Amino acid sequence: MIWKCIKRFTQEEDGQGITEYACVLAFVCLLVLVVFEFSQGSLAFALSQSVSSMVGQLDRLNLATDAANAT
Repeated sequence: MIWKCIKRFTQEEDGQGITEYACVLAFVCLLVLVVFEFSQGSLAFALSQSVSSMVGQLDRLNLATDAANAT
């Protein structure tokens, strides 16, 4: 009985796809970490500026939508 369970466990491929995706995600995370380390803060500043710009544009869009709905 235990041998049947072991054989079934080693032959089934259920969950293989999600394991592969997890490995790829971990590899990408490591690459991003390495890039941030080698950029010495300049990349973080550029990313922060980009996000701030997007937030500002979304705020202006929200205000314009509210003004249009008020009339």
